[in-house]
Amino acid sequence: MRSFTMECCIPEDRFYPNGRPNRQPRWAMRCRYPLAMGSVASPVIAVGNGETWIGVASAGWFPTVLHYSGGEIHDMYMPSGLNLSAMAHGAFSSLYDDGEIQYIMPLLGVLQFGEEGFNLFNSKLIGNDVVPPHDIAVRGEIEEMPMLNSASMADFSGDGTRNSIIGTGGYLAHAFGVDDTEPPGWPKYTQKWITGTATVGDMDGDGLLEVLLPTYEGWLYAWETTADACPDGVPNSDWPRFHHDPHNTGYYGADVLPPARITDLEITPTDDGNLEAKFTAPGDDWFCGRALEYEVRVSGDMSADLSDVEQFREATIINWNGPPQDPGSPESFIIKGTGIKHAAIQTIDEAGNLSRISNDAANLPDDDDDNDDDAGGGDDDDDDACCG
Repeated sequence: MRSFTMECCIPEDRFYPNGRPNRQPRWAMRCRYPLAMGSVASPVIAVGNGETWIGVASAGWFPTVLHYSGGEIHDMYMPSGLNLSAMAHGAFSSLYDDGEIQYIMPLLGVLQFGEEGFNLFNSKLIGNDVVPPHDIAVRGEIEEMPMLNSASMADFSGDGTRNSIIGTGGYLAHAFGVDDTEPPGWPKYTQKWITGTATVGDMDGDGLLEVLLPTYEGWLYAWETTADACPDGVPNSDWPRFHHDPHNTGYYGADVLPPARITDLEITPTDDGNLEAKFTAPGDDWFCGRALEYEVRVSGDMSADLSDVEQFREATIINWNGPPQDPGSPESFIIKGTGIKHAAIQTIDEAGNLSRISNDAANLPDDDDDNDDDAGGGDDDDDDACCG
């Protein structure tokens, strides 16, 4: 067994002459913190009110939260009985959705006695308040030794509290509530060893959460739930996957989810020679919440495809008046000007996250109509000469 420590940053004003950070100078200030023995879980972080909590753990020791406040760092061991960290990872969540944060981690225990004898393992998923006295907010019994995975959180019942979702070596996927019970239909039996972490989200766009969970054998399970994906216009889950988000920041509360892509943009001519654009409003975080603004770009090039990133950036930007509507609402606005053949939109949220560029909406002449003005046969519209 090796002894592990956590090393913090070197002062930012200390550099080599060529500008590279000097990582090992003899005069540098170091933050070195002992983390006991064994392999170390991937750290996670939560920040609020000038305080920082770093959740860590090492094999064969209690889950630990390092608390940084007022220029000092203190270690806080989470009460877990005889359950210790093995090879799993921690997560942060507000299980009561009240702003108070818990550190949730699957832990290894031994010797579970029951009516049918005893099991070698007595493992549990335990979530503690990060604020002393570190009361236990959730405790659930899990099968076998937890390895490599962590918990994800979501409110399945709609009562404002979150369930902690965890897969086990006993082929089961659990969803423990703060009362240590599970919703109807849980746990789920997969017949496979689960070493991955669940991901929760609205996979099929029906407004309800799905739970996706991989197994060691390579199977991917997806279960529908009745949970609202966006209660009160905010994402249901505050820790929806391993290390929090698609960027693997491990940063509780990080806003890295972009708005959803607009897929139904249309532009049609108006009687006064302008264009009317219509589409369905996306959300701020995918389909949740109201976005900040739209970036609308247009082109007069008949062969343009503004869904292409480079062509979109080179196109002409036009002003958009008014804030976006709630997700799912119909949007419409007038694009003033002549000669516009294509339009596309990119949505922006308050954190600066950009959606994928919308579909390319085209305003092109028909290939065939019923008027007899053709100079060369093919269609019969008297406006062909203007369109090349």
